[in-house]
Amino acid sequence: MQGRITDSNDQDSYVVDLQAGIRSFFGRSQFSNMAFYIAVYDVNKQLLAAHDAAFTLDLPAGSYTLVISNCHQQTCYNDFKDYIVQVN
Repeated sequence: MQGRITDSNDQDSYVVDLQAGIRSFFGRSQFSNMAFYIAVYDVNKQLLAAHDAAFTLDLPAGSYTLVISNCHQQTCYNDFKDYIVQVN
């Protein structure tokens, strides 16, 4: 998945179907750190995790929504960025 975040209000979402097991979530941008958040929601729209660095989750098989944004709760990154997110 790849895209561009233009400001603190911008977010992209992706629905992904995952098999059961431990999944790694990580991303890259033009900055030395990720500089954006990956939030993972289950089929009931319950937040499972949100991080601005690589992380893993042990998940049952199913559909999940990934939300990519500059902000989580009250913490934000300010710069626009191009990003790539991978789930393994």
